[in-house]
Amino acid sequence: MNEGSHGVFSVLSRRILGRLAAVLTGSLVLSGCEPGNPEAIALARVEESPVATLSVLGRVDYFPEAVLKNFSAETGIALEYQGYRTSDELEWMLQHSPEKFDVVLTDDVSIRTLLGLDLCSPIDRDLIPHWENLDPSSLGKTWDSDNDFSVPLFRGSTLIAYNRDLISNPHRSWSLLWDRETISEKPVYLVDEVCDLMGVASLAMGNTLDDARRASLSGAVAKLELLSRVGPSRFASYPTIRSALISDECAVAVLYSNEARRASRMNAKIDYFVPEEGAPQWIDSLTILRTSKKRNVAHGFVNFLLDAEVGAQCAWHNGGDTTNLASLELAQWDPRYSELLSFPNPKVPEEGTLFRIERPLSESLVTRLAGLMRTAHHSREP
Repeated sequence: MNEGSHGVFSVLSRRILGRLAAVLTGSLVLSGCEPGNPEAIALARVEESPVATLSVLGRVDYFPEAVLKNFSAETGIALEYQGYRTSDELEWMLQHSPEKFDVVLTDDVSIRTLLGLDLCSPIDRDLIPHWENLDPSSLGKTWDSDNDFSVPLFRGSTLIAYNRDLISNPHRSWSLLWDRETISEKPVYLVDEVCDLMGVASLAMGNTLDDARRASLSGAVAKLELLSRVGPSRFASYPTIRSALISDECAVAVLYSNEARRASRMNAKIDYFVPEEGAPQWIDSLTILRTSKKRNVAHGFVNFLLDAEVGAQCAWHNGGDTTNLASLELAQWDPRYSELLSFPNPKVPEEGTLFRIERPLSESLVTRLAGLMRTAHHSREP
């Protein structure tokens, strides 16, 4: 699928391996569990619906392959994981075959739309004993105030990553993207998500959080259009940008904090920062689709991912600021995961923090942005 197609602007774009896992195979003798034990109750209820396959839709290369394989090995349940690179692909998959998927990993912008379309099934916390591992600060967000439908996994910022050999001592501001003298003909990559980029452009225009909510979206589009006159900038998916940073093909990028961190592991020249004006914030969460006929096992998979060690493995692989406090506690004494303690997301000036644009864009703005992404930057997936 070509990146930047206009579908990104439609409705969905508006942004210890387990005692539970083992029991899915029926290997735990429940009669020996303590009466009233919530985990025992959860395990018993999961056993009520044995299935052969669970289908998960999530971001490409988000979870370690070994973790997904271990879930299947421990449970005997085949896990079908389909990855998407952009909101455009997520939209296409759910528009054409929502019944194919049981669990979806999505960001805070898209979850709002999924909830609005009544696509999510209520979460049964009795089936998620590891819920207690979640950091309370990651819960109770405006889009799902009681977390009735979403389970947060990772959080972070959209920020600037750069190659120190190609850009030296950059001014730590979004204005760097429009700095002709610094950028010149150096390649700039922009993550192909309209909500993030509209937020970035609004901040670059000098808007505060409250101002941005009232700011002219048309002005933000015009600001983005100016990038094509600064240098060879292009829109691309996050895996493409990460690869470009690692291979020295990218000088400056607008990218997610976890992906910038992963790139810096592979290429010591890569550094990153939250601009002084603030940055769009995000939380990636799991939700279970209402169309799923495997809700019990879907809950079992969610609980599996919230296990302390599984969560630590996923956080290290993903490079994300985890919402799992038990994983962070594990990292304090297990050297395999000690790096997680340096993962917390870069601090963002509180007054400058901006959520990604949530409201639908007008058709005229959609046309302008689609044209910008498709023709001005000519970005294609390899």
